[in-house]
Amino acid sequence: CVATKMVRKRQLTMEERQTIITIENVSLSYRKIAKKVKVSVSTVSFNIKRHSETGANSYRKRSGRPKATTASEDKFLSVNSLRDRRLTGQQLQAQLNSGRVSKSQFQL
Repeated sequence: CVATKMVRKRQLTMEERQTIITIENVSLSYRKIAKKVKVSVSTVSFNIKRHSETGANSYRKRSGRPKATTASEDKFLSVNSLRDRRLTGQQLQAQLNSGRVSKSQFQL
C-alpha cells in the first residue's frame, strides 16, 4: 500500500486566468492552452466554463467557517488576555459571557 500525500493545489493568478480566456478567444484547443499556460486541461476547461457562466475572472468568496465572535468581542478578548497573561481560555470565555464588556475595557 503506497501512502499518498495530499497536495494543496495552487490558485491561478489573475494573469494566468486572463491568458486562458484570451487564448481561448483565438480558438486554440484546450490542450494547447494548457500546454502554453502550464496547467492541466481540466483547469483550462473549468476556467473557461466559469468565465462563460459568470463573465468574470475574479476569485469567488469562499464560505468557510462562520465567525463565533464579533469584532468588539475579539478586541475584548485580546485586550484582557494582554492585561493578564495568566488567564486561561476558559476564564476569558467566562468573562466574555458574564456580560462585563464595557467601553472602558476596550482602552489599552
